[in-house]
Amino acid sequence: NGFMSNFLLHPGSSKRVAWDLTGAVLLVWDIVMIPVSVFGPEQTPLTIGMDWLTMLFWTFDVLMSLLTGVVEQGVVNMDPAFIFRRYLVTWMALDLVVVIPDWVITIIALRAGQEGGGNKMGKTLRILRIGRTGRLLRLAKLQQILQVLSEHIESEASFIVISVVKLLAVLLMLNHFLGAMWYGIGSFGQEAGVPNWIEASEDFPRRSLVYRYTTSFHWSICMFTPGGMNVQPQNEGERTFAIVVLLFG
Repeated sequence: NGFMSNFLLHPGSSKRVAWDLTGAVLLVWDIVMIPVSVFGPEQTPLTIGMDWLTMLFWTFDVLMSLLTGVVEQGVVNMDPAFIFRRYLVTWMALDLVVVIPDWVITIIALRAGQEGGGNKMGKTLRILRIGRTGRLLRLAKLQQILQVLSEHIESEASFIVISVVKLLAVLLMLNHFLGAMWYGIGSFGQEAGVPNWIEASEDFPRRSLVYRYTTSFHWSICMFTPGGMNVQPQNEGERTFAIVVLLFG
């Protein structure tokens, strides 16, 4: 009944559900776009705006976590001190580990972009963008968000459909990440001056981003199925990675 009660949110309130839905959408954006950064896409107003939006959202999510009641043994506890203690021992460390480096990387990237520096600076910016993979640690929160949202679904048929969609989404996400890793290994071979699958494919380095991505994604899917693919490993690192992915698939 104190001053803080004017700002606290019930964990099942419409405002909190809307916030969690927004977080889920932004998590999906990061899941899609962070691996794509390996392919060196051009920055557009959309991607720049979404980068800022996601960073600001998850920064304010720390405050939202401190203002949301906690369910303890079936009872919603709205005591600010209890909420802080619970957040301190659960999600605070993960949130700070992601949010603080994200701001540091953004500030460094902004300063690097202002100073210029040609190819060397462009390479630095690319490394910094890849360094944002730390955002993917927030995937640990996705299960919590989905659990909160599932409490608002009462249809058994809807649960079945959602379960199937989740399985397909996980499979697509795995191939999305593995395809990006496969391309990243090939790019590293290019920079190291060793034979690699990218240069072994005719005109591949000069093809569009969509073609390069779909080729890498196609290769990853073939590691999970009996499908054939004309892309083959060209050095020890690529061969080892292909074997590991094949066994995993």
